[in-house]
Amino acid sequence: MPPSSPIARPPLSDITDHYERYPFPGEGRIVVPTPARFFRDRLSFLLQRRPPEWLSARSRIWVAGCGTQQACHIALSFPNGEIVATDVSEHALSRSRELAKQLGLENIRFEQDDLECSAFSSEFDLVVATGVVRPFEESTVA
Repeated sequence: MPPSSPIARPPLSDITDHYERYPFPGEGRIVVPTPARFFRDRLSFLLQRRPPEWLSARSRIWVAGCGTQQACHIALSFPNGEIVATDVSEHALSRSRELAKQLGLENIRFEQDDLECSAFSSEFDLVVATGVVRPFEESTVA
């Protein structure tokens, strides 16, 4: 089998520019969050049917590539948890901060961050990275 060629990936600035212009989800579109119990049960199913107590209500959760709403949904599902929300787009983070303020959420910390060179390590109980569009050259980064 021939060796695989390096992954062709767009520069981070192109990705950031894209999400600055087209934050996700877009304007005027709000997704109703699922109840905490359903969210935890769904995670248990997706993660090989772990017992419901595997993820504590006080868990530390990193929402990588949080976009405009995802961190708020998770913060509503885990009101006693600590949520760290990161995205490459300051525009998306700004909209997410505003939504958190409107919802009265105080358990979220927002930071602009690039997954590939993030300072975060294994300090979380759960990492959520839904729809993150960024190929990595090394699988250990991902």
